[in-house]
Amino acid sequence: MKKITLLFTVLFPLLAGHALGQNQEPVISGLYAWADAPNNTLHVYYEVADNEGEDLEIFLGVSGNDTVYAIDVSSATGDIGYPVTPGMGKEIIWNYGVSHPNILNYRVRLTADDRFQIDIQAIVDQVDTMNLIQDLSWISGIRDHNSGLAHLYDVRDSIINRFNSLSLEVSTQAFSYLGDTTGLNVIGRLPGVVEDSITFINDAHYDGVAGAPAADDNGSGVVGFLEAARILAPYNFRKSIRFIGFDMEETQPGGFGLIGSGQYVNSGGIQPWEQIAGVFNYEMIGYYSEKPGTQTFPNLFDIFFPAAYDSMVAADWKGNFITNVATDDAQVLGNQFDSITRAFVPELRVITIYSPGSGSSIPDLRRSDHAWFWTAGIDALLLTDGAEFRNTNYHTPLDVMDSLDFNFMGNNVKAVVANLCVLAGIQHSHVAYVDMSTTPLSVTKNDFINPQLQIFPNPTSGEVLIVLTETLPEIKYLLEITDEAGRVVLKRNRTLNDEGWALDVSKWSAGVYNVTIQGGETSITKSLIVQ
Repeated sequence: MKKITLLFTVLFPLLAGHALGQNQEPVISGLYAWADAPNNTLHVYYEVADNEGEDLEIFLGVSGNDTVYAIDVSSATGDIGYPVTPGMGKEIIWNYGVSHPNILNYRVRLTADDRFQIDIQAIVDQVDTMNLIQDLSWISGIRDHNSGLAHLYDVRDSIINRFNSLSLEVSTQAFSYLGDTTGLNVIGRLPGVVEDSITFINDAHYDGVAGAPAADDNGSGVVGFLEAARILAPYNFRKSIRFIGFDMEETQPGGFGLIGSGQYVNSGGIQPWEQIAGVFNYEMIGYYSEKPGTQTFPNLFDIFFPAAYDSMVAADWKGNFITNVATDDAQVLGNQFDSITRAFVPELRVITIYSPGSGSSIPDLRRSDHAWFWTAGIDALLLTDGAEFRNTNYHTPLDVMDSLDFNFMGNNVKAVVANLCVLAGIQHSHVAYVDMSTTPLSVTKNDFINPQLQIFPNPTSGEVLIVLTETLPEIKYLLEITDEAGRVVLKRNRTLNDEGWALDVSKWSAGVYNVTIQGGETSITKSLIVQ
């Protein structure tokens, strides 16, 4: 018998949840998956705890070979779907048919959702204008591919570092322009925990025009998606979210712009398994004016968009709104943005217009990275303060942060945060992953051979380590701790595959507790003294 020392951290909601006095997310543990490949059947074992004892909804997902699969689990049986009661010994059996011949190389994802309604308004209100100011103070500066390359690279690296610090899945897409200039798109992905093949995008270009500090164009957009990423990264979402910094949006030598977003849409940025459900493109979100006559519009605007034109006449042409530009085909997304923004950011004035076709009839509406998504038939919104039609500092050395309104900028960030919470489906859930095994999970009666149970330090008033030796691998063992009155304080059933139990008992009452570990028909008990 090979000697195995075992350890796992017990995240027991009974302790943490009651201490916090609020609804806690469910906790999945003991996840184990094995594929019976000859019979095209996947077996998933797990246990799940919920502090409030609520019925849960359980979702199963698989991925492999850099592919996320939108799977059909209608044939799955057992502890999946809703309602599933918290507890131990849960099992899912899924006959996946002949669709996944490489399933042995897959990773299994299990999500437990207690359907608790998260307060979206509280999340929206986390937007901090001080973060926008601090970030723009270092982003603002010359950052074009000619005279401002050093600062451009600094900003690029800072975006990558920020994404990494938020534990996003970080990737880059390099591309060349006219053979001798290299650009780099930076992507931070927050994977969905249910429908992760469906993606929403929040983007902005991080390069600037030559000779301008480019605070509004488009430093405001960059700090916008960085703040949105900061706020949303700690949460789980049903669908995936990508935050993207596009390079080479500004016109390059040779007369072309929108290079990075074109590469992303047309040259492998969008994955074959991925469905883009909506794009929120920040293109200048910081310039605001309550002064009459500060807003103008492109030629033919009054002909194509009479309602928006009339609203500007009635408002004395004040530049005090964000323009939400969509195509006719994206009216559902455009209308959703309007209604969600009204609900969560009522102080933000939004003027929405719908461009016919892909916007070619009004070229001014295609002057940012959303244009390539429009061309590809993907729903995308241009969120803009209007560029030179409002901001007279556009593409000049006067495009500095002191000219911007950070409350307005913050409200634009709030709007996208609210929309992503609703549309990507924020969840009060827990997700766990495990690699596939080819070995069935089974329990034998001879589960212990000369077991040794060690508890140290003992006595203790804080953390304690419970170590069990001489166990069998891939066997579920029951840990039960009772107090002096015989009441169960903690009970966990796990497959033990590490080096022991680490447990925080600092909030337990002083006294003597019995620690029992059981495997099959054999058990071993030892006393734990909490001071």
